[in-house]
Amino acid sequence: DEIDAIESAVNDIERQKLYAGLQSRPLLARSLDGGVTWTTRDGPPGITRMDLLDTTTTGRLYAAQTGTTSLSTSDNQGDTWTQVSPVIGGNDQLTDLFAAPDRPQVFLQTGDRLYASDNVPDVWRLALGPNSATTTTLAVSIAAAGVGRRVYAVGKQGGVWAMVASTDGGAVWTPASWPAAPNAEPTAIGAGEAGFGVHSTWLGFADGRIFRSTD
Repeated sequence: DEIDAIESAVNDIERQKLYAGLQSRPLLARSLDGGVTWTTRDGPPGITRMDLLDTTTTGRLYAAQTGTTSLSTSDNQGDTWTQVSPVIGGNDQLTDLFAAPDRPQVFLQTGDRLYASDNVPDVWRLALGPNSATTTTLAVSIAAAGVGRRVYAVGKQGGVWAMVASTDGGAVWTPASWPAAPNAEPTAIGAGEAGFGVHSTWLGFADGRIFRSTD
């Protein structure tokens, strides 16, 4: 089977647990020895591929399929799953899923909206979107979570590409600088640390350029 998504367990101090989402059943591949050997698990019900997959600092797995409305979780390394459906609303199809690297917080993207949960699979709040009651109404295209409750999002606001950042887990957002031309199309974003205690964000564009910010 081809791999759709791969994640390491952030609660694993020795970094030995790895999970990979597959394109057909069995949907989950799991390694407990850093990738030396792998076993498979059938995966959650109701989906045909697992292209959205992440794990929180508590070890809970979150999995979904893009274009669907349901989310599944596992608290035993993928042996069994609990399905939460629908997560946000009956017509809200999932487009992205990611967990914070240093806290039990998870984010879901549906279209141009970003939702956040404090690791409670059936409780979500609108963190950012065109109609959100936050400090900005950015139409989210891509987003990422960093350490220290930092969250970054890129999208269009008033028809112009823009980037916003949050230092409180997505409650309050502030504008961030834009590193490229106004019409440059962003395609990927990452967040983490460039060195110990150095918060960093990486922003990639369709023309192959990648920018990094350390503030």
